[in-house]
Parts: sequence; C-alpha cells; structure tokens
Amino acid sequence: MEEPTLLTSQRQLDEKDVLVRLSRDITNAASLDATLEIVLDTVKQFIQFKGGSIALIDPQKQLYIAASIPRVDSQVSALRLPVGSGISGWIAENQELFYSPNLDLEAQVPPAFREIGSNAHIKSYLGVPLV
Repeated sequence: MEEPTLLTSQRQLDEKDVLVRLSRDITNAASLDATLEIVLDTVKQFIQFKGGSIALIDPQKQLYIAASIPRVDSQVSALRLPVGSGISGWIAENQELFYSPNLDLEAQVPPAFREIGSNAHIKSYLGVPLV
C-alpha cells in the first residue's frame, strides 16, 4: 500500500477545508438561490470553468436555470426545457453525465436554444446530475 505524499495530504486537507466552509455557508444562506450560488462557487474552486449553471426541475417537470456563473441573461433565464428533451433534459432523465467538446455538433441541442442570449457563447459542455 502506498503512503500518501505530502501533496496528496495537503490536497485532502484543502478539500476538507472547502467542504467545512461550504457547510457553514449553506447553513447561513437565506434562500435556495443563495445556497445554489454558494454551491456553484464552491464547485468552481475544484473545477476550472468560465461559466456554469445549476438547473432545477419545476413542478411541471421542466428544467430552468436556478444559479449561474456568470449570470445568464433574461432570455436564457426564461427558458424551460422538458425533462428528457435536449442535453440537460436527457441528463435529468437518465441521471448520467454528458460531455461534449463542441455543442454545435450535438443533435440533442434544440436549434432554437443554440443562439439565444448567453447560450450563443457556449461551445463545450459538461453536465453532471445532482441528486
């Protein structure tokens, strides 16, 4: 069995520190929106990305953007995508991750959504279901 290296031990301590701060911040969050923004900001500390979002499912089984970095514009925040439709809907329905280095080549992306507001700037995509 390998002994942990100093670098591995430091990373584990850093991750535990982030998780402790996340737990504290979530406990003090005033709303679901604030909680989701805290979670997304924390994820950004572990994974380098220019933009990201958390989508939730509404009572009508439609996805909507609940938190994002940077904030999405009003056109994108108004979008609703049925569970099972598009990439995000597929992820929600199947509870599996999805990665694409070029969304322009993905048939699952509804053409009407490709060029709306801040969506027009998205080219690569990693979607992970949160349960």
